Amino acid sequence: MIALGNGALDVPLIHVVGKTFLPQDDQSEFEIDIQTPGGFTLAESSRVFGEIEHQVRTARRADVLTTMSDRPAREAGEGDVTTGSLTCA
Repeated sequence: MIALGNGALDVPLIHVVGKTFLPQDDQSEFEIDIQTPGGFTLAESSRVFGEIEHQVRTARRADVLTTMSDRPAREAGEGDVTTGSLTCA
């Protein structure tokens, strides 16, 4: 009897509460993947990343997190410095 009552109340409540499983949430975040030419040094890649970061900060007034290299280095000073990303919020 209680189960039937709960079931009967579910139908009108679905219309009141809504039935979406994904929230309507836009945090205005985006990511920019960067690939500099092979053979670029850390200083050259850092300059390119810095220029792009400056342009994004100026155009969007956004907070920017810059990450270089898409794979971890085995030792300090190792790793690919020609790839990375900027996460903007």
